[in-house]
Amino acid sequence: MRFYSITETYSGGYVTCGIENNGSFDDVAVVINVDGLGNEIWRKYPMPSNGFKSCNTIRKYQNKFIAIGGSDTINIVKMDLDGSTITHKRLPRPTGANSWLSTDGKGELYNDGLITYKNFGSATGIFTYITRLDSNFNSLDTFRIRYVSGDCFIFSSLP
Repeated sequence: MRFYSITETYSGGYVTCGIENNGSFDDVAVVINVDGLGNEIWRKYPMPSNGFKSCNTIRKYQNKFIAIGGSDTINIVKMDLDGSTITHKRLPRPTGANSWLSTDGKGELYNDGLITYKNFGSATGIFTYITRLDSNFNSLDTFRIRYVSGDCFIFSSLP
């Protein structure tokens, strides 16, 4: 089991997310809630049959939790305080992205929306795709950043 993100809960405990092997050599996203002493309250596997293989970001959002992770694209799961899935959004693979590089989908909240990012391979190189979403997690726009050299990036807007 590996954890990638942690945040304080509304009740003084913590919720963390990461990856767990399910015993058959498949990784699944896991979200675990613990109290302030580290005792497990609940453990959830949000959307395991829908390609949600790694949870890389967990955040508090409007008295709920948002779990963000990846597989071949980005998955966003809104969970209630008991860890039950309320909604699940699977972002489409960006135009031109033909392969995923890892289960590295991540995201951050901003204002009333969300920004997600994930690395994809394409015929012309490796790109990080950044998508800005509204409060209902609908895509507003997508940008890509292409790695060129040690500290140089090229930004380009996608249609």
